Amino acid sequence: MKAEELINAAEELNEVLGLDPAIDTSQDLEKLKEEVSEAAELVEPEDDLSAETIEVIDNLLNKDGEIEDEKEVEVMDDKEESEEESDEEGKLTGGEVLQKPAEKEKPKPATPKVSGRTMTVVMDEALSAGGDWKTITDKVRKEAESLGYDSGKYTTGAIRAHAKHRISKGTLDIKLTDNGVGKG
Repeated sequence: MKAEELINAAEELNEVLGLDPAIDTSQDLEKLKEEVSEAAELVEPEDDLSAETIEVIDNLLNKDGEIEDEKEVEVMDDKEESEEESDEEGKLTGGEVLQKPAEKEKPKPATPKVSGRTMTVVMDEALSAGGDWKTITDKVRKEAESLGYDSGKYTTGAIRAHAKHRISKGTLDIKLTDNGVGKG
C-alpha cells in the first residue's frame, strides 16, 4: 500500500468513527499503521467506509502492511524470470535485482478463534456497567487479555472513541463524562 492510501484511510476513520483524539496523519508511517490498525478494531458492519479504506484495513490486519514507494514495483515469479535474459543469477539485463520480501509474522486475528466473544461486546458491557475511566479500562484490558487480544491497544482514549461511536449509532445509551460513564 502507498503512504497516501494509509493517510486517506486514517482521515476517513477519524471522520466515520468520530475518533477523539483523532489519528495524527503527520506522524511516522509505522506509528500511523499501528493507530489505523487499532481504530480498525472499532469498525462496525454498519459503518460506511470506502472500498479503499477497507482494502487498507485488510492489508494491515491480514497481511504485512508494507508501505510501497510511490512508484509501482513489479515482482516476477521464478518462471517469468527464467524467460527474461539474465547476465548474472538474480540480475536482469537492466541491472535490477528482484528479491522476495522477508516473511513477517502475521498479526493476531481480529476475532478470537475459540470464544466468539468480540471486543466490541466486551467494551459495550464495560461501558454499560458504568464507572470511572480507570475501572472501565482495567476491566476491558483484563477481558482482552483473557480472550487473547493485545490488551495494550485498549486505552481509555480508544474506549472513549468506541463509546462515542456506539452512542452516535444509537447502540449504547450512556452518558460520557470527564471522569467516567453514567447511564443515559
